[in-house]
Amino acid sequence: MNNSNTLHPGQILNDQFLIPKQISINTFATQTGITENHIKNLVSGRRSISKTTAKILAQNLDTRSQYWMDLQREYDFHITRKLLKGIIPDDDAIESVMINNPHDKLIKIVFSDRQEDVEFFQNKLPQEIVKIIDWDTLELEGSNYIDEEMQESESDLVYSVDFINSRDKCFLYLLFEHQSTPDKWVRYRIVKYKTRIWDQSFQKNKEQDQLIPILSMVFYMGETNWNISPEFSDLVKCFILYHI
Repeated sequence: MNNSNTLHPGQILNDQFLIPKQISINTFATQTGITENHIKNLVSGRRSISKTTAKILAQNLDTRSQYWMDLQREYDFHITRKLLKGIIPDDDAIESVMINNPHDKLIKIVFSDRQEDVEFFQNKLPQEIVKIIDWDTLELEGSNYIDEEMQESESDLVYSVDFINSRDKCFLYLLFEHQSTPDKWVRYRIVKYKTRIWDQSFQKNKEQDQLIPILSMVFYMGETNWNISPEFSDLVKCFILYHI
């Protein structure tokens, strides 16, 4: 793998284009119409390069937009392999990863493409949520929060993303159900899986004073239609509430 694949594209932008040409971030912001804060976040690795940004960079730096998209895609795949070590191999042979838990491994190979991830979430989430998320900040956080006994019938991925014009973030939790029929207890398992995500979040940032919200989605791939309520409260016997 080329060493540039391990560098965030924003670092390449800074080290190979801005610094050699003695272009300040402020000057580049004026030149391109991209906000100074946006460029700072690109250079620091907090923001990814979108198709729109790639076109602007290409126009101003005598490059092709595909060059920047390829850099972003290669970097994303490098990070995905790092986070999902043992699931996605160092070579690209699909056959080598399909021996055990093929559903899980194929899904994680497919979802290693960041642009595909963004489009998936934008198509599946409610539009009022899609509009307030800064999709250039989408990052894969990890996987395998599921119960051990469910690993042959479930797969999962968790992402973090910032809200527009904010440092506040949320997690997007994607659970794939490979069972042939709907399972009502998936709602209970999601609660457990969310707790594990929060546990990991606290390990990374012990200073946080609130839980980061988690938006969870179940992608059901069974043979029969999903005919079970998505509400967790429907799993709980609530007759006692009438006596309180």
